[in-house]
Amino acid sequence: MGKLDGKIALITDGSDGIGFTIAQQLVSEGAYVFITGRSKEALDAAVKKIDDKHITAIRANSAELDDIDNIINIMQKEKEKLNILVANADMFGLGPLGSITEKSFDIILTLTFEVYFYVTKAAVRSFARC
Repeated sequence: MGKLDGKIALITDGSDGIGFTIAQQLVSEGAYVFITGRSKEALDAAVKKIDDKHITAIRANSAELDDIDNIINIMQKEKEKLNILVANADMFGLGPLGSITEKSFDIILTLTFEVYFYVTKAAVRSFARC
């Protein structure tokens, strides 16, 4: 029996990197995990590597409000509640650090914090059901 048996987790941008590693660990502890990402191929590969019986991949862009609502709706239809949220998505990838302008950095910060805020705000609906 794992420490997280019966718990439901949502990890944004969980198809690779830190999000993927967190998803692996949560599944190994007994949680059912939803991961999101923009690449269907990366999501499919992550599901195959982890355990397709304890994970659902949702193709979505966490920077889009409609996609955030869709993520929560899909999750609620399948599992009805949420116990763990890992807001992992980021807006990086604009090039080497030395080439990022002050304006670009401001955009990165704004978008990143907005994503965390809106994902958390949408997820609160599911936490309230626990």
